[in-house]
Amino acid sequence: GCQHFDSTRLTINVSRLGMTGFEADEILHNQLGVTCELPLLQHLTFIVSLGNTAKDIQKLIPACHTLSPRLNTPYQNPLSPCTFKSPTSNPTLTPRQAYFAPTETIPVSQASDRLCGELICPYPPGIPLLMPGEIITMEAIEYLHQVLTAGGTVTGCNDPTIKTIQVLT
Repeated sequence: GCQHFDSTRLTINVSRLGMTGFEADEILHNQLGVTCELPLLQHLTFIVSLGNTAKDIQKLIPACHTLSPRLNTPYQNPLSPCTFKSPTSNPTLTPRQAYFAPTETIPVSQASDRLCGELICPYPPGIPLLMPGEIITMEAIEYLHQVLTAGGTVTGCNDPTIKTIQVLT
């Protein structure tokens, strides 16, 4: 059913192991010396190319088998669905105006209901959660913390730990 297939990529679904792809990647890398190209919430993607040898694959297969005793453990998605409070009025600034507007950095605990002053993009999924000028909700802040706790990252913002956030002044 694939329209395009990249034969240099091997993607493994780890969701039935009862761990995230981030956790599986940590085990493979730190304990077994196998490095994944791209760990995600439920998957690991490896590159298998001309740069690899048979020895590399011979190391990968038993490393993956090491994880398999946990097979059929119920998967608990560490991320809850993110809901957003819709603005009650029309925005007063365009995204461009908000991007160039003066900002201040404040503790994230004080950011709810303020206008965001930066782009904040959790990975996964790699789609901006907050854009300059959007209202910051508690639900969005909680979701960002869940992404970090699950092993994901937050990009685009000045503080990827989400302890502080830029808001419009």
